This record gives sequence, C-alpha cells and structure tokens, in this order.
Amino acid sequence: MTAEKEEDEGYFDFTGSGHSLVLAKEILPTRCRYEHAWFRVTLTVTDERQGIESRLDPTISMHEFRGRADTDLGAIRFFDGDSIQGYIGFDQFSNTSMTSGTDWDPTDCYVTIHVAYDPGLTSRQTSFLNSDRSPDPDLGYITELPQLNVQVDYRGHIVGTETEQRFPKAIDHCLQFDEMVIVGLDPDSEGVDHPTFNYKEAQNLFAIESTGEVAWIAEPATSYEGDRGYYYTLWRINDSLFAKVRGLGKAGRTIVQLNPETGEIISIGH
Repeated sequence: MTAEKEEDEGYFDFTGSGHSLVLAKEILPTRCRYEHAWFRVTLTVTDERQGIESRLDPTISMHEFRGRADTDLGAIRFFDGDSIQGYIGFDQFSNTSMTSGTDWDPTDCYVTIHVAYDPGLTSRQTSFLNSDRSPDPDLGYITELPQLNVQVDYRGHIVGTETEQRFPKAIDHCLQFDEMVIVGLDPDSEGVDHPTFNYKEAQNLFAIESTGEVAWIAEPATSYEGDRGYYYTLWRINDSLFAKVRGLGKAGRTIVQLNPETGEIISIGH
C-alpha cells in the first residue's frame, strides 16, 4: 500500500479500496518517510500483549501498541502511552456478517504493526501509478520469517527449510498463520524464471509449510454465473482466515472465509 498523502502533520494516510489506515510518520522505517512511498504492511490484532520488541530500521519497522475502539471515528486507535500512533477502520474486520461468529471485540486489544518498505515492483494499490517506481538497487525484496525459518522474496520465490518454490507470478500478499505462510500471487504480474509451481487461473492463494512444501491451494471462489475470481487481501481474526475476492462478474467484490487447514471455502458474504 501507499503513503498516499500526509493526512495531518506527522501522519500518513494509507487508506485505499476496502480499508482505512493512518499511521504516524515516526513509526515508519526511517529511510522511507515521504509521500507516495510504497510499503507492505502486516497488522495483527490480539486480545493479549505479545511482548513484541520495537524495531525501527531504515527499511523495516515493527511495533506493538495498545488498541482502543473509537466509535465516533469508527476505528481502532493505536496508543503508545498517551500518544496516538494511528488507527484502522472497523470495516476491515466487521463489514461482513461472517465475522460475527469469531467472538472478537476490538474495544480493548493489542495491535502489532510490521511495515516493510517496498522498492517499487511488488505493490500496486495506489493512485499514483505514473510515479517513478524504479527499484532501489540498494534494497532487496526479501522478508525473513524467523519463527518458521522461511524466506519470502516478493518477486516470486520462497525458500523453506527443505525445499523452495519458484512462482511464475509475483507475490502480492504474505500472511503467517501459525506454522504456515498463506501466500497470494498477483495474477497480473510476472514472477521468476524457471518456476516450480504450476499456477492455474483463479488459483492464486495457497499455504506453504515451513519446509517449503505447498500444504494446500485455496478452493477458487465462483459466482452463480460461473465467474471465477482471485484473492487479493488476507486477514486473520483469532483462528479464522478471511480473504477478499474480485473478478466475480455481477457478484462484484466479496469476502470469503477459508478453512486455514485445508483452503476450502467455509462461507461467502459481502
């Protein structure tokens, strides 16, 4: 996602289609605090403190904040003491009836935010597509997941403890879910040479074990008219996995709940 504009002094607006997010400039990676910079943002909401140590590097930052609901704003604010470090809209979590069964209450919670600077080839959700996005030669595209001993290269390459996966499409989303990594490919992109993964249309979401093996490929979301969509946004609430789907013709964009152990669709809603 993109730091579209400086909403208020010291805060960047990352709001895009289907989500609202504002972050304080001071919690972003130190090298990338400018308008229109691109980032990969992973946000995790829990009911207990995770004990995450703050990290603030040139291209990566990680913080854990206290979350408090603001009903007037319709969002969860992030607090570091009395200082507000940003907020995310409720609609990201509760704009579908499917989430009502997850027994999650954002009134009092903790929010972990991981921000990685994107040098320009792996992020597309922006209104500034004509901006110069040449890759920064001093920066890589690789994210380390030390808990799983897995390395993710967003250009289309994952290395596990025993094997690797090379994809014909670039990686658009990556979400750690317990002992697996849930990966979404960008169907409109080009990946790495000599792919080992057999990519098929409308099958762009799958799980990778820590070994590097493919655990499952998500069941394609299909409309009543037979249109098959592709997954483009992932999030987790407790032990439930949700994804947004587009490309379903008249059905438009929709939300799907998936079984995180098999990739099968549990329910579909809006």
